[in-house]
Amino acid sequence: SYGVPAGVARRAALGCAALFALHPLATEAVTYISGRSVALGTLLIFAAALLQFEAGRRVTRARRIALHAGALAVFVAALLARETTIVLPALLVLIEWGRGDAPGAAFGASRLRRALMRTAALWAVAVVAAAALQFHSRYGALLDLSGLIAQGRWSSPSLLLVLEYFGSRWMLLAPLSIDPAVQPEQLAAANRIAVTLVAAAAL
Repeated sequence: SYGVPAGVARRAALGCAALFALHPLATEAVTYISGRSVALGTLLIFAAALLQFEAGRRVTRARRIALHAGALAVFVAALLARETTIVLPALLVLIEWGRGDAPGAAFGASRLRRALMRTAALWAVAVVAAAALQFHSRYGALLDLSGLIAQGRWSSPSLLLVLEYFGSRWMLLAPLSIDPAVQPEQLAAANRIAVTLVAAAAL
């Protein structure tokens, strides 16, 4: 229905599902009971994005309102499942800003204004959720502690190390460790540059 041939759409869907199911970064969803919120939050984020995307198509006003309301309800459910899903409004703004089936030039100023207007209700929910988390006695303390921990990690190339670890395990078909002994301080400059270039090319 989006102008993609049925065969291509099926193969793309199957490939994406297989990658998501087998991706080593998603193992937490089945390794730990507490990690199931990751899979649930992701499912709800995808559902909200799909509803929002449908609302941006040429549909009747009543259907558009229903789709926006559905996206809002699913977003609230996603927040209750996993607080990190609070990034959904920002992701949807990027989708709306650059989508190819909307009027106007992609990534233009008018399209950005339209994207912000279409996601205004989601942004309002995100702001309320952020305030609730910040002022919650126990969660606020957790955020403060996380901020202190993060201060000592600004210069650590931990993300590069993680990307290199998972990439090398995947390419070598090597078994994964649930707690790999990675040492950021031993990542040489040449190694950092190489991993950064590979990550940039992938992006």
